[in-house]
Amino acid sequence: SSAKSYNLKDNKTGETPAVETSFKAGWDKNALLLEITCKEPHMDKLPVSPQVHGGDYVAISLETTKHSYYHIEVNPDGAIVEGMPASKWKSLADVKTERGADFWRLRLSIPVVGDEDAAADPNHKVHGDKPTAKNPWYFNVGRYRKLDEKNAELQAFSPTKRTLHQPKMFGRLEINAH
Repeated sequence: SSAKSYNLKDNKTGETPAVETSFKAGWDKNALLLEITCKEPHMDKLPVSPQVHGGDYVAISLETTKHSYYHIEVNPDGAIVEGMPASKWKSLADVKTERGADFWRLRLSIPVVGDEDAAADPNHKVHGDKPTAKNPWYFNVGRYRKLDEKNAELQAFSPTKRTLHQPKMFGRLEINAH
């Protein structure tokens, strides 16, 4: 796709990590599309935990014009942990995963609803309008790369220097009209 690709940085230093993680964002009808590519030279050792947090995973935070903020975490198998920060919220995202020789990739389609649907069912989907230059969302994409516990590495699009739950540090998300 023609979407611009963005690279994550080391969450503490802001430097370029040794192993690259990149993403693209787009919009289709009423859904935010994210494609996140996690390079991994040691795919044979990729740690994957059914609880998500025990292994390598990606974290997405979305603050819309209507809600601060949603949080979604997904592992290389497509297992998902999410909240807003309330644990009963579910994005109902469509998640597709793939693995290559030296990477794993996630494709998410996250449904976005307007006021009426959000009021009728506040525990599902993202409440907001399409993010634009005039009404941007704020967001972060992070990756916990845990090849081994000693060298766990946190990367982020907008480095927070601590946990990813820092809405004031989120980057700006706007999707250009096509």
